[in-house]
Amino acid sequence: MREITSWVEGSVRLSEDTVVRHGGSIEHDLTVPANMRLDLYGAVEGDLIVERGGTAVVSGTVLGTLCNEGGDAEVCDGAAVERVKDAEGAKTRIAPRALVVK
Repeated sequence: MREITSWVEGSVRLSEDTVVRHGGSIEHDLTVPANMRLDLYGAVEGDLIVERGGTAVVSGTVLGTLCNEGGDAEVCDGAAVERVKDAEGAKTRIAPRALVVK
């Protein structure tokens, strides 16, 4: 599993299961393709895009939109997301104490 522990410039498309630790930050968008898993404890300053077949567990911050295009997406207690947008047939799980602004 890849670990991100610091600032990453630009946008990122995962090529392996990844954990973004506290202190880790993606400058723009982060895409989780099919058969990949993201555990986010740090921050995504753009959009988090979860493609069909991808998995994202958000315990950190998404300053843009969490776009669930048919993957498995969860926003945990204590996480903060600007907005959640589910594609038709997709359903992001949002914990009761998660902060979703829009």
